[in-house]
Amino acid sequence: MTTESSEWRCSPPQCVGGCSAPPPTRCLYVIITIPALFAQTVTKHPDKAALIYEATREVWTFRELQQRCHAVAHWARAQGWLEGDVVALYMKSQPQVVALWLGLATVGVEAAVINHNLRQQSLLHCVGVSRARAVVFGTEMREGRNRKRLLIYVEEILNQEVV
Repeated sequence: MTTESSEWRCSPPQCVGGCSAPPPTRCLYVIITIPALFAQTVTKHPDKAALIYEATREVWTFRELQQRCHAVAHWARAQGWLEGDVVALYMKSQPQVVALWLGLATVGVEAAVINHNLRQQSLLHCVGVSRARAVVFGTEMREGRNRKRLLIYVEEILNQEVV
């Protein structure tokens, strides 16, 4: 494959609605989203393993992952989150993070994945910089003083003026 500029004849206005460049020209401006690619993969391989979580030996097929993503998408809409909103994900690495991220992306909500090891000022900074409208956190923060502390941080962040 060559990368000569003559091979790339398209311009964005031509490609967004459908490329008009003749073959074998390659279009650099085809817009396809990860949720759209995922949907194509689900159609081709619904029963193949999409995620294998070694810690629990849990296996999700593409169809199962898609079902979880759709549930997240409906839940996100019920929260009032719209395309372009940012929601922070603050949880340990687990399959649910993938379902949350992809489900949010399906409805155009951007996920800001926050390192679950962050605390106090570092956590405040990262969530603040993300301009998240909300924070979704994992079950590991469900009980005890961690939850109380986190909810205080989240409340501080979400009530700050965004500059």
